[in-house]
Amino acid sequence: MAAFWIDRTDVTNAQFAAFAQATGYVTVAERLGTSLVFVGASAVVDMNDPGRWWRVVRGASWRQPMGPGSTIAGRETLPVVHVAYEDAQAYAHRPTRAGSAPTCRPRPNGNTRRAAASTARG
Repeated sequence: MAAFWIDRTDVTNAQFAAFAQATGYVTVAERLGTSLVFVGASAVVDMNDPGRWWRVVRGASWRQPMGPGSTIAGRETLPVVHVAYEDAQAYAHRPTRAGSAPTCRPRPNGNTRRAAASTARG
């Protein structure tokens, strides 16, 4: 595996909301209109069948983590969810202040920093 950078902490809903507000960024889940939501299992299930504990939910996104009717209100300090690799790249390459350089900086070995994205859990 090639070397990469990762933030010390998860990106929170509040941080991602500020990014989306400032840039008008729309995530993959928002563009597709659907995402996977972790629903758990009521009994022991076949671990080879993720459909037993994940569901495709129309309208689920970082803004509505459990789908329509849910919100990130009260979850501002929790890690953002429903963020694809493409979304994490956009966040990592954002300017930290108006007119400043992106947060993604080359490493001495030439690799660039990659943002960590949380799994899509509500």
